[in-house]
Amino acid sequence: MSYDFIVLSPHFDDAVLSCSGLILQQKSFNKSILILTVFGGIPDKPYSETAQYFHSRWGLDENPVQIRRSEDQLACKLLGVDFLHLDFLDCIYRFDKNGNPLINSHDDLFKVKKNSEPDLLMKLEIKLKELCDSQKVIIPIGLGSHIDHLLCREAAESANLDCFAYYEEYPYWAREDRDHKIIKPIEFSRQPLNLDNNECTRKKSAINCYQHPIKSLFKATKIEESLEPYAKKVCMENYWLRCV
Repeated sequence: MSYDFIVLSPHFDDAVLSCSGLILQQKSFNKSILILTVFGGIPDKPYSETAQYFHSRWGLDENPVQIRRSEDQLACKLLGVDFLHLDFLDCIYRFDKNGNPLINSHDDLFKVKKNSEPDLLMKLEIKLKELCDSQKVIIPIGLGSHIDHLLCREAAESANLDCFAYYEEYPYWAREDRDHKIIKPIEFSRQPLNLDNNECTRKKSAINCYQHPIKSLFKATKIEESLEPYAKKVCMENYWLRCV
């Protein structure tokens, strides 16, 4: 099936956290949209110590990926979009060429080693080309330098996909304690998007489907209850659109 737009989401919540407003606006024009979660694979057990740490932090000790898939399905239903979960593993479940866990601490998520996973990058490029060729794609820009986000962007660009826009990942762009360095896409310019009250309410409802970011990022049970400063910016989104 072809779509008017495909939103690439490195993880289950990235597209909903960052792009719900744009998605809702495009849905109001009867546009068909697919959220394509790239690193949605179910890992084998036993989990590494690092993976177990993240599971505990998220409050998802048993079958975490299956639970996150179900949460994503519900969020996509609320937004009225289709979803597809690919079987590539999140970096917390991956191993290096020596069989050691790729991620050993939270900081490792943001320490990019150039060309450290060439085989994975090639497989990503082939899969994205297969699924997204000749369709307009909305791509994560990699703000925050998360390994999986940068891999997703690099694979999409290597596949020469038809990029409608890049999106800045929320809450990374809204956090003052984060490095906001961006590899600026050539011939694209930054455009903010403010959501109206209805769009904001619906976005919050979709975000609340995901319990792990609510607990670990917003330290609350609902985003409306969060006291984190960046939670106040949830009704803003930032995109990079092609210059005309």
